Amino acid sequence: MTQPSQQTLDSITTTDTTIRTVKQLDIIKNTKPRQGIKRDLTTPVLTLKGDKIDDLTLGGDVFDVPIRKDILHRVVRWQLAKRRQGTHKTKTRAEVRGGGRKPHPQKKTGRARAGSIRSPLWRGGGVVFGPVLRSHEHKLNKKVRRLGLKCALSAKSWEGRLLVLDSLKPESHKTKDMAKVLDYLMQRAPLTREGEQINANPLLQENPRRSVLFVDTAKDGEDGGELLRKSTANLVGVDCIPAEGLNVYSILKRDYLVMSSAAVEAIHERLRKPVRPLRLYGDRVPADDDDDDDSDDDEEEEGEDDESDEEEEEQEKISK
Repeated sequence: MTQPSQQTLDSITTTDTTIRTVKQLDIIKNTKPRQGIKRDLTTPVLTLKGDKIDDLTLGGDVFDVPIRKDILHRVVRWQLAKRRQGTHKTKTRAEVRGGGRKPHPQKKTGRARAGSIRSPLWRGGGVVFGPVLRSHEHKLNKKVRRLGLKCALSAKSWEGRLLVLDSLKPESHKTKDMAKVLDYLMQRAPLTREGEQINANPLLQENPRRSVLFVDTAKDGEDGGELLRKSTANLVGVDCIPAEGLNVYSILKRDYLVMSSAAVEAIHERLRKPVRPLRLYGDRVPADDDDDDDSDDDEEEEGEDDESDEEEEEQEKISK
């Protein structure tokens, strides 16, 4: 793409009566890569050794949505509130043991009036408005939760902290071997984004953090599975989660997000499903067999009524 000339930039940035055409504005907007325009992204597919074998297209509607911090905050608060046990409890003056007798007479003692030694004013008394057993869970719409997951994935993709591997299944279950693979993989992690440097801090470049979240298709999947979880169980700052359980808090908690190509396809399928499936107006509930049985019963009742009428007519003739 050709860069705009200095004369074009000067004519657009001046405050005189120069007309800013749409074409000139597009030239300036496209000079640097933009985030959140929902364009498809191309990322290399690596092996556990860091060798590139293929390219994979990430959907812009999932991995390049505008990063909204307010949505991420709401989803994280919802997740942390939902996981709280809510088993906090203090005793009121009615629940504290003792205090059934009046400690001293009402009058003629010079002391303040008191009816129980378990009053909240006394040491060892009950607690007023203390915590009780309750659930901290609150409602959050499905669309907001889905948007939060898209924002978290887009943030990792924009920061260059998203790695896609063909398979996460290691050769052995030993933690030592997996630690070497992880160190080598993090050293070769991309530090630039389309010519722009991501990690400008030299301390992070010399000592990058090793906090990683591995995402495979399932706990017993072929792209990671049980072997991946055994090899990373004792590594600090390393988590494994299936694509079905991927959530915002787990993504933001770790620095790097490493996914298998099959997990990426599963995430695409999961986030592209309609929140509420459509129903056709022409759909009808099929008739049950009970309706046929009821119709047969009605025919039998009608036949019995005819027979009873004929018998009554014969009895009238005999009587005459």
